[in-house]
Amino acid sequence: MRRFTAPTDDRVFINRACIQRAQRLKIGVELSRMNDRDLSALAADGCQALIVASDRWRIGDWQAQLPFAVNFHPSLLPNYRGPDPLVNGLLAQVTRWGVTCHEPAHEFDGGNVVAQRAFDVAPSETQESLDWRTQMASRALAGDVAANVQALWRSAKPQHGGSDAPLFGDGDRSLNFELTVAQILRTVRALGHRNVWQPSTACAFA
Repeated sequence: MRRFTAPTDDRVFINRACIQRAQRLKIGVELSRMNDRDLSALAADGCQALIVASDRWRIGDWQAQLPFAVNFHPSLLPNYRGPDPLVNGLLAQVTRWGVTCHEPAHEFDGGNVVAQRAFDVAPSETQESLDWRTQMASRALAGDVAANVQALWRSAKPQHGGSDAPLFGDGDRSLNFELTVAQILRTVRALGHRNVWQPSTACAFA
């Protein structure tokens, strides 16, 4: 068993807990993109399944090497494909959210849908609460898939249509005090307390 991950900024993206858990379990950790040699090595070791979540790099031709591969994406695909689904969803005021298990494909988050878990979103939902609920749904969905992988794999359905969730940059995370109070609060809830800040210009209130 091996754990592949990517260097992170430890602000928006954090992987310390994953690395520490792998080290406690004495699982090798690779801080690099998985390549064809890695896939071949996994196949030679008898690996039966590749499990992917929150990986910023495209997976190679796993079909030639492994029986199964799945990616867990924190949205109800085909909506909100891409690196920042929670923020985009909260800013759009979604009322329904969830997590998708799908086959990795050449198009990011575009593979056949294996299974999904959905839940309602409250108007007061924040990035922190939605992230926690999405993680809980992911854990439950992983159990569903593990218990019934053969049948779910055979009944996987292709995606059609949908939308993208682009990554928010530093400028997008700055508060704009020309917006209404409701819009500012929505931005803070969507971006999370760690990922939003005031502009550097001074503000005066009458």
